[in-house]
Amino acid sequence: MNLKTELLGDYQPRASVYPKTNAKGIKEFYINYYLPGRKKRVGRFLSRSKTEAKKLMRLKETKLMRFEFDDFDLSRIPEGYLSNLRKPRITLDEALDRYMMVTSYNRRAQTNKNTYSVIKTHMVKLGCIFVDEVTPEKAHRMVGMLKSEGLSDATILSYVIHFRSFFKSLIEIIQLVDIDNPFKTVKTPPKSSKISSRVARKEDIAKILQVERLSCREGVPIIPLVRFLIYTGCRLGEAIHAEWEDFDLEKGIWNIRIKSECPTLRNEGWAPKNKKPRVIPLDDRALEVLESLPRHEKTWGSVRDEGKTVYRRGNFIFTSRKKVEIDGVKAFRQLRIVNQKRAWENLLKEAGVQDMQIKDIRSYFNSVLINDLQFSHKQAGAYVGNSELVNHAHYTAVSLDEMIPKLKAGKDVWIQPGM
Repeated sequence: MNLKTELLGDYQPRASVYPKTNAKGIKEFYINYYLPGRKKRVGRFLSRSKTEAKKLMRLKETKLMRFEFDDFDLSRIPEGYLSNLRKPRITLDEALDRYMMVTSYNRRAQTNKNTYSVIKTHMVKLGCIFVDEVTPEKAHRMVGMLKSEGLSDATILSYVIHFRSFFKSLIEIIQLVDIDNPFKTVKTPPKSSKISSRVARKEDIAKILQVERLSCREGVPIIPLVRFLIYTGCRLGEAIHAEWEDFDLEKGIWNIRIKSECPTLRNEGWAPKNKKPRVIPLDDRALEVLESLPRHEKTWGSVRDEGKTVYRRGNFIFTSRKKVEIDGVKAFRQLRIVNQKRAWENLLKEAGVQDMQIKDIRSYFNSVLINDLQFSHKQAGAYVGNSELVNHAHYTAVSLDEMIPKLKAGKDVWIQPGM
């Protein structure tokens, strides 16, 4: 038995509705009900509609049975009962700090930073100070504001998931409030909006592979980097954090592993997505890309340490040459790639390819495994680092251009009239 039940004993709301004519001769409907510690009922206005008044009465009676009292009620409950009924109100800011403390161990530092930023930035749209003020109506209104800002469906879906998890933890884990999750009924965009379903066209991949050098200055080794992505289907982060010791070139094996000492920007080491390592065989063309690259004696990775950028030794494969200061000496060094965006745009321009993202290469590679090499989704997922379900749903887009010739080529398999 909880404290409230023990304190209130046999308390029963027993609410009822009664009519009352006001000074202007208009009939109005009031509710009266008992409160803990009071022998007399309290009364308050409900509505001029009898039907609406009865609905509001039933709603109030339900809340009273849950020991949910508003300010009107609390002001009329005797002090001896009141001290045990009134909970300190928690602000959204306080709740967010509690939420981050409880859940941060499940996320990386940057993910925690992004999660905090999203909730902190957009909870002002709820128009509330305290957690218990947030209602489904205000949650829906917040989503409407996000849509009016022109945000994509994928972004809105991400934000709603953040807020839904935030309130779920406040209610079920931290137990700060006794309310229903206000984001539970918010209609979200389809999950498919989060994933690009585009697959790079084979002719565009061919155009990219024809580019031997860029007409502009080549800082980032974008040509071998992109060719490596085309022949492995790996994630961009897996490629730019790859080090020579991750490979057994004689056996043609790549060990995509957790590397706690790898110098990364956030100084956390490096790990593949979801911290799931894998070992994959490499195609001869991927090996040719690796063998064509120079092996630099010293390579460096930039790390943010106490607000400053410092450089630490690594053995990276894909690097660019930049002049930086290390140990007081300013000189040109081979640095791990940090940003390849401009180099990628220059490569597309040189190849005459438009409207293509670098992640589309991964979908292309996956489609080759499934459609051309007859990999199962389980095999393809194991190779590129997806679960079978994710690989099937998100990374093997359907191409109309591929369906049409297959339908025409298979005309003889159909049952014909008269057969």
